[in-house]
Formats: sequence, structure tokens, C-alpha cells
Amino acid sequence: MKQEQPTVLLAGVTGMLGSQIADALLANGQSHVRALVRDLPSKAAALEPLVSRGLELVEGDVTRPETLPAAVSGVHVVISALNNQPELIIAGQTNLLRAAEAAGTVTRFVPSDFSGDFRKLQLGDNYNLDMRIRFHEVLAKSPIPYTSILNGAFYEVIYAPFLELFDFRNNTFRYWGDRDQKMDFTHTSDAARYTALAALDSGLANQSMNVAGAELSYGELHEAFTRATGRRLNEVRMGSIADLQAEIRRRQATATQPWAYLGLQYIYMMASGLGKLDPVMNGRYPEIRPMPIGDFLRENAPTAA
Repeated sequence: MKQEQPTVLLAGVTGMLGSQIADALLANGQSHVRALVRDLPSKAAALEPLVSRGLELVEGDVTRPETLPAAVSGVHVVISALNNQPELIIAGQTNLLRAAEAAGTVTRFVPSDFSGDFRKLQLGDNYNLDMRIRFHEVLAKSPIPYTSILNGAFYEVIYAPFLELFDFRNNTFRYWGDRDQKMDFTHTSDAARYTALAALDSGLANQSMNVAGAELSYGELHEAFTRATGRRLNEVRMGSIADLQAEIRRRQATATQPWAYLGLQYIYMMASGLGKLDPVMNGRYPEIRPMPIGDFLRENAPTAA
């Protein structure tokens, strides 16, 4: 008798990462994929390409617990790719977890982590990752096993002014701390493919799946950029890790919102070495060959300063 495929419920399907996780799950063909969608009528048309491949849509809102029991009914795995908002990462995921516990069929919960190893940070080190630390306090008490996907920084933010690495206007590459400190980077599509496999991997219960498309130091990242684009920037060391922490505190003192200092908080996690993934576990799924970072740097480099 053929065994029935497990049902996976995905929250956050309309986001960049969530849509790619849905794509990877459908491509694998190892599960029935259901997506939790807030305000379904307004989102249905945009999700039609995934629906045509087998995605089931169910309306529900993680901030409204009463909408969740029907969504998790018969579900075996819950994957969250929710956005960085306290009402979603802490309260919303807690609501989703409680609904999963009540369903009685869920055997795995994959939280919306997707970062460096924030477990080594202290509360206050990173506004976004504080939320994940708080939710893991809830998750640790749940009878449902979890699998956390940790992938370092996404390739897609490398050039963003948010991280303050590349300053093309001034032709500089900026870094803090040790030029040789290794850091982890992964393309969103590769993180999604690893997630699709790890969520169904019984050997990863109550563990993290650490993946990296590239493990590079600041110096190696600059060299990769130069090889990919033929352009060399002036390297500028901004200061020590202690100097970085002081700069974060200086910005916090006058900030009206976290974006004023959040990028540097991510740099602190990476440049300090606290967020470095160990071990990197790509070999668990050798069928996935991550995008070379040089390809991304070349294809996405700004065309002008």
C-alpha cells in the first residue's frame, strides 16, 4: 500500500523567501504543500503559478488564533517564513505553534530563523534576532520537535546600503574588526532548497541545519568582487569590534527606529565571529549545489557608482 505524502503548511508564502520555499517543496514532490494566506482573495491571483503546480491555499492569519485550527488540520510539518515583525515572529509564531500542538498531527516546526547563529548572541545585540531568541524560549517548551535553518547572510543583502559594506559612491569597501574573520552567505533560492529537504528530514529533530553558499572573510569577499567585476575598491577598516559596538550605541541613542543601527548589528554578529555557523552541513544534501558567490556579485553589481 502506497504511503500517503505528508502535508506541509507554509506561512509567509507571499514573501521572497516563502515563495521560493513553496517552489522548492513543489519541485521536490515529496509532500502536499498548503500555504497559509492572509486576505486570500487579494493574493490568489499572484499565487496562481504555484497553485497551478499543486499548491493548496488556505486563508488564515497568525495574529488571529481562531483562524488557524482549520489551516493546520491534518498537517505534519509547519514551516514559517514570516517577516521580521514582533507581532509575527513572537506572538504570531506562538499562535501557529499552539495551533499545531492542538492539531495533534504535526511532527515538526520550522521557525522563521534564516540567519547566522543568533544563539550565541545576547539579548540587545540585534533587534531582529532578539525576537528569534524570545520565540525559541517558547519553542523549547513545546512537545513538537523543531528544525532551525541557519544560512548566514543572504547574498541579496551584500550590496545593500543596509550592511554598509560596499560604498560605490566613494569607491570603498568597508569592514570592521579582523579582515580575515570568516562569514557565511547563502542565496535565498539555495536556503529555500535546503529548507524544503530539512523540513522532512527526521534526523534533524531539535537541531539546526547550518548551510552556507559561501564562507568568506572580508578580504576574500572583496577579492571575489574584484574577480567577478574587474573593479577594485579601496579597503577601509572602520575600527575594532569594540569601536563597532560603540558606533551602534551612538546610533541607538538618537535613533527613532531600528533601521538606523540594525545593519551594523548584523555586521557585529558576523565580524565578531559569534554568528559563524559551525559546522556547515551542506554535505547532508549533496544534490544541492549552491550558487557561487562570484556569479551573484557579477550579475548584481551596480552598473555605475
